[in-house]
Amino acid sequence: MRKKTALLSRYLKGARDMPTTIEGIKFYKIPEVAEALLVTPQTVRAYIKKGRLKAQRIGRPIYVTDKSLKAFLEKGT
Repeated sequence: MRKKTALLSRYLKGARDMPTTIEGIKFYKIPEVAEALLVTPQTVRAYIKKGRLKAQRIGRPIYVTDKSLKAFLEKGT
């Protein structure tokens, strides 16, 4: 668990693409989440479909909030 949290925090600090921020809330696209979790985008979509990871569609892309990502990591995969 701590290993994934450490990987995520390291990724988010050195992220090449800045997260989309709307009204002070950080949103990450599926490929960014997949890279942070060291899984494929298809796996992230499966987590969303199964309800393990909460996400929102804003326009066309699907976004995962920073809060949802942390909650997912706290639960464990």
